[in-house]
Amino acid sequence: MSVDSNQSNKAGKAPVMGFGSGTGVLLFLIGMLAIVTYWGVRRTFPMNKTTAAVMNVVGKQRMLIQRVYMLCNEITLRKDDSNLKPLREELFATAHQIEETHGWIINGNMELGLPGAPPPSVGVMLYKEPLLLDGRMRRFAAAAKEFSAKPKNELTRENPLYKLIEKEGSLDASLIRDWNAVTSQYQKERDAEAEKMEQYETSLAGGILVLLLASGLFAFRSMANSLRMETQRQMESERLFRSLTESANDAIISANKFGVIVSWNGGAQRLFGYSEAEVVGGPLTVIIPDRYREAHTKGLALAAMSQEFRKIGKTVVLHGLKKDGSEFPVEISVASWNTDGGVYFSGIIRDITKRREAER
Repeated sequence: MSVDSNQSNKAGKAPVMGFGSGTGVLLFLIGMLAIVTYWGVRRTFPMNKTTAAVMNVVGKQRMLIQRVYMLCNEITLRKDDSNLKPLREELFATAHQIEETHGWIINGNMELGLPGAPPPSVGVMLYKEPLLLDGRMRRFAAAAKEFSAKPKNELTRENPLYKLIEKEGSLDASLIRDWNAVTSQYQKERDAEAEKMEQYETSLAGGILVLLLASGLFAFRSMANSLRMETQRQMESERLFRSLTESANDAIISANKFGVIVSWNGGAQRLFGYSEAEVVGGPLTVIIPDRYREAHTKGLALAAMSQEFRKIGKTVVLHGLKKDGSEFPVEISVASWNTDGGVYFSGIIRDITKRREAER
């Protein structure tokens, strides 16, 4: 009886072993490919955000370079030393900001979503001939700082420091042109990475399909369908969001919990006068009048800590600050959402100047 029983058990277990060793491997591969594909799709969105952050910071750097040149130019036109102190201080501070921003480009900045190091193709532009942008940027900022401290009699356009700043910092100068080339290179890197990711995802999706057909386990078709639908929903949601924000007449602005602008639509550009490159990555306070800024900062801190904000979901009337320094009445609707990166806020802003005038 014992022998028969053992043989019976072995015979009964053989089909189960065959099922486990063959189909189990297929199931494992299907699961792994599904996870990797989903990860690839999710990775595409942070990649785009990172590249956009880098391009915005590079745009800010170009603007700072031009500002240094303009300040130096204005300093050389002053006839006496009485009104030079504010210009000297601003020149020094702007040069320092160039150094700080350059450090973000070289070493990264987690809060702004900047990578730890530039891609190799950009590294060549930074560290190797013919551009050598890294060394030139450092010399440019150092020259601006040194020029800001020179005595009045040396603040002339014949000063070698001024000549260097003029050569590198004017609107059509080499630094501006070369940073434009860096921006173009980042765009190429993003496009190439997106194409590579698309091919990668297509290959993985094909592998999943082959394994599903080979295994004949129809139960996993629903998982593949769910994955595809989730991918489509994310892509459609992204396209819809971009379409809505760019086609909206109202200004739509998003910022993180630190008050750093992360999204700026065409309506915001028309309303406030700043382009997207000028403000994304910078503080939201650039469009907020001085008298509101302290309350704005405290409100952000409270919302980030408590995840509650009394203006969320409500419409409030305040004043906005345009690029030219003029104020105007606005109506603001604020919303918030949570991500792995923290709390984000968005606002829909409408100019109510005409309505106010009609009410008078």
